Amino acid sequence: MKQIFKTDMDKHQERFSMPLNQIKGGHEFLNKMETEEVCRSESKSTEVKLVELGLEGGNVHQSTMRLRRWQINSTVSYVLTSNWNDVLDRNAGALKVDDIVQVYSFRRDQKLWLVLLKVRDADR
Repeated sequence: MKQIFKTDMDKHQERFSMPLNQIKGGHEFLNKMETEEVCRSESKSTEVKLVELGLEGGNVHQSTMRLRRWQINSTVSYVLTSNWNDVLDRNAGALKVDDIVQVYSFRRDQKLWLVLLKVRDADR
């Protein structure tokens, strides 16, 4: 579960960050190969599928994203990039700064999938 940050909504940033300290189980959602891919350097990434639930109009949408691991000072985050602005465009008005979302992971045909689910509006 995480709060949407201003930088998550900034189209110039084009990314959604998930601080490691907010991820239940830490790195456990990645398999060995994915861990090696994303931990080698910040320029490395692995492909994931993102399913958007409970957002604009109640529609379900899938997109292909890149998952990277970034370390800034002592803070480690996993970051969804490439196509994040498409998610923002598709869900304009449904996602806002300070909204609370949950991200779940699962595997389908051994590929990593993430589900983005809005839990609570910022104004509640």
